[in-house]
Order: sequence, then C-alpha cells, then structure tokens
Amino acid sequence: MKKIKVVVSQSGVTAGQLQDLFRMIGDGTVDGENLGGFLESPRKFRKSSESASVVRAIKILGERRVFTPERVAEVFNPLRKRTGLQPLVPPQGMSIPYSEEAVRKHADGRWLLVWSYGLSLREQRQMVGTDTNQQPCFYKEWDWFLKSAEDGWAGKGMNPGWYLVSLEGRFGNQTWQQQEESIQKEFGQDYERADEHLMGEACLSAYLINNGERPLKNFYHWGKSLGSHGDRVCVSRFDPGGRGVDGYPPAWGSSVLQVCLLRKFQ
Repeated sequence: MKKIKVVVSQSGVTAGQLQDLFRMIGDGTVDGENLGGFLESPRKFRKSSESASVVRAIKILGERRVFTPERVAEVFNPLRKRTGLQPLVPPQGMSIPYSEEAVRKHADGRWLLVWSYGLSLREQRQMVGTDTNQQPCFYKEWDWFLKSAEDGWAGKGMNPGWYLVSLEGRFGNQTWQQQEESIQKEFGQDYERADEHLMGEACLSAYLINNGERPLKNFYHWGKSLGSHGDRVCVSRFDPGGRGVDGYPPAWGSSVLQVCLLRKFQ
C-alpha cells in the first residue's frame, strides 16, 4: 500500500506543539473532541504555558500531591455527616490558575496542589473534633479561637479554589516581619505567606487522602491573622495528640515558628 504524506503548510504549528499534542494524547489530556478542534484550527492549539490540566498536574506532581475537589469531598463528607455539617459539593469546570510550567517548577515532592473549600479553622475543628481516638483531631484544651473576641478572623476561611502551597517550613528563628522580608528576598513577588486556614485544611486533606500523612508535624506555620491580643496566629504541630491553633507576638522568633509558602495565581 502506498504511504500518504500529509504536509501542514503555513499552519503556524511548531514541532514543539506537535510534541505536546502527542504527549497529551498519550496521557489523556487531549481526547477525541480536543483533537478534532486542533485539526480544524491549529492556531488555537492550547500551549503548555497556559493553565495546567488536572491530568497533567497529577502526572507532574504525583497523586499524593494533587487533591481534586472530588477527592477532598470524598474524605471530608463522612466526617461532616457525623458532626451534622452540610456535605461538600465538588464544583464543575474550575480551571487550575497555574501554568504547566509553574507546576513543573514545584515538582520536588514538597509542594501540594490542593482544592480548598474555604473552611475556617473553627469549621475544621467542628468537622474532625477533639477525640484522640478518632484521628485526625484538634487539641481539646486549645479552644481560645472559638471565643467571640476572635470572630473577626477565626470564622473566615479562604475563597474556595485551587492553591499551590509548600509543606516545607522556612525561616525559623526570625520575627514575623523578618520572615516577610526573607520571602521577598529569596522568592520574589510570586510568593507569599500562606493563609493559616488554608494550611490547616491542606493538612487535613493530606492526612485523610494519604493514609495518615502528617505535614507540619514538627513546626507551626505562622499565618497572617492577628488575634485579639495582637498575636499572629499559627497552626499545627500535627501529631497524634491533636492539631494546635496558637498565637505569638510578631516580634518573637523561634525554631518552631516557620512559614509555608503560597505560589500566587498567574
């Protein structure tokens, strides 16, 4: 049988785009519908510099480091049902606000791409409780953030969405402001201190999805919020005794008061 050669002339399709096309067909990112669109209009081909797909993010970071809305809801909802909270409903069509290139830069196993439902620390505590026989849990005695004086911050989580956060603590033995300066000096404007509600939720997701993984086990993430006494809120030391929510004066510094970073949206 005579072979037929197909030549794409003046289509604007580069060799790199074709390589990306074959790669994405292979891993399932591009299906039959997308492929048809590519063949009809090559100029509209989706470049790898655009938003990463969930499939590609999992390929790059691994299943243990990508928590989709469905996976998070699956592990959270039994706990919510047990404690009388409304079930979480996974959203549809929420694109990842990071490029594939940005995701690749954080593929060292210490970063997590997580869907957050925006749960406050109070709601997280209500969801998992304080019983050490039912892991994970919060420290029962550490209930100061439930008091009305802390309503201004403790009942408000993040906006629901995808977040790329580090599970590695940095810049211990620095004051809160020194840590802020270190973030800008060493990482630049694309990074910031992660929100403490977000890190608390991410830790719960990691424990429940990854069969007992305990991020932030040996340190606190020093967050953004100011408590009623002027202390910056910190979360975790995530051990079998529970999870802590505490606060320290911004002028303090300690080896256990560290920072987890958030990669800002593109």
